[in-house]
This record gives sequence, C-alpha cells and structure tokens, in this order.
Amino acid sequence: MPDVSLHSVRCEPRNVMPQGKWGGFALLLLLGLAGAAVAADGFRVPGTVFRMDELAQAQARAREKDKPIAFLYSDERTGCGLCVRASVQMIDELKMRCVLVYVDSRQNFTGYPPRVAEALRAPEGGQTIPKTIVMDADLDQVLLYVPYARGAALDDALKQAKKTLAAAAPPRPSSRRLRPPAP
Repeated sequence: MPDVSLHSVRCEPRNVMPQGKWGGFALLLLLGLAGAAVAADGFRVPGTVFRMDELAQAQARAREKDKPIAFLYSDERTGCGLCVRASVQMIDELKMRCVLVYVDSRQNFTGYPPRVAEALRAPEGGQTIPKTIVMDADLDQVLLYVPYARGAALDDALKQAKKTLAAAAPPRPSSRRLRPPAP
C-alpha cells in the first residue's frame, strides 16, 4: 500500500475562466448586467401620481372623487433600497383611497401651501423619508401621518391608515341591483 500523506498530494491550479470563443464575452456581459442592477437607483413615480406643480389638478380630482390627498415626501432618485421599497409600498397601498401627490424631498417648500409645508415639517411625520401626510381635499386639516418604518411596522402602519381612511370615507352607494319582491 502506497504511503499517501497530505504533503504528498499536489493540487494543480485550474483555470476557472470561461473558455472558448464566447467565454470572455459572456463573463463581461454577466458582470455588466450585475453592475447595471446595482446602479439602478431610485423608483419611478407612476403617471397616476400628481406632482406638486399639479396640486390644483390633484385637489380638483380629490373633490370630484370625494377622497383625501396623500402627500408622499420622498426622493425618486435615492440610492437607498429601504426608501425605494417603502415609497413604492406607500403608493401601492394608498392609491385606491387617496389622490396621491409626490413631493420631492430635494426641493425646498417655496410656493407650497403653508399648511402643507407645516404638515411635512411636523415631527409626527417622522424624521426620515419617505413619509406620507394625508390631508383633506381643501388642505385645511391633516387626517393622518404615515412615517417611515421598516418591514412589518410599515405594513401595520399602512393597514391602520387604510382602516382610518375607510372609516372616514363617505358611504358609497351599493352597486347591487335591487330585486323586485317575489310575487
């Protein structure tokens, strides 16, 4: 039986680079796609969300639909994945109950209605972005604040916000047809 010790086993380094005509190209393509995924910062504000320069149209829509206005104070160009996720979740969760208005956190409050600027600065809204402030269509009063939270805490805050908005909403007429009485 041959004497085999750990010192007598020799490991040959292997070439782990892809071989062949397309191997190097495939590796570069893969690295490029991975880099593009990391560099894709921010989120896209949907076309159904108004911007602050469209506040008059948002108010008109809110009055027409009898809904409050939710101001999402965030940064669509952020590199923070937590902010992106929370901003998108706030939009998705509140879009049916409110008229949404995106407020760019990189802009100052010049030209904003005073009550909106006050609400966005209020400590109840939280210290970090994104935060959402829901106001009545006339911008007279704040109905609720949804400050930034992570994970399940944000889920709970949005669930509570939707309950509050549903309770405050005017009753909607039933879409069921009334059946004539049985003969």
